[in-house]
Amino acid sequence: MDIERYDPWAEFNHLQQQINQLFAGFFSRMPHLAYDVAFAPAVDVYESDGRLVLRIDLPGIVEDDVDILATDRTIVIRGERDRPADALDGRYFQREWAYGFFERKIELPARVDPLQLRATYSDGVFEIVLPLA
Repeated sequence: MDIERYDPWAEFNHLQQQINQLFAGFFSRMPHLAYDVAFAPAVDVYESDGRLVLRIDLPGIVEDDVDILATDRTIVIRGERDRPADALDGRYFQREWAYGFFERKIELPARVDPLQLRATYSDGVFEIVLPLA
């Protein structure tokens, strides 16, 4: 049985992340601001066969523009989505895609081995697999 140290600030950190996501989502949907505001990509986290799997929705991202930083309890995904060259021209009637810097810090539900991290990118989805420690 593992004994984990209680972190009284963990709930506050989680609340802060939720508030940040709420505001990022709200402002990214405003047509006149979506161009200037950073965004937070959607992330699924699940356990399968003794591994934690994260799926990050990042269409339009170049794989080399994404950085992944992992510890035994957290993972940070950051990068940037550049505007396509043809996005500068024309008169927009609707603009929902957000461009610019993004970052997601995810507190993992269990300890993992960050040295065994495996990441793949296919069809606009990053998949990160971490074996449980």
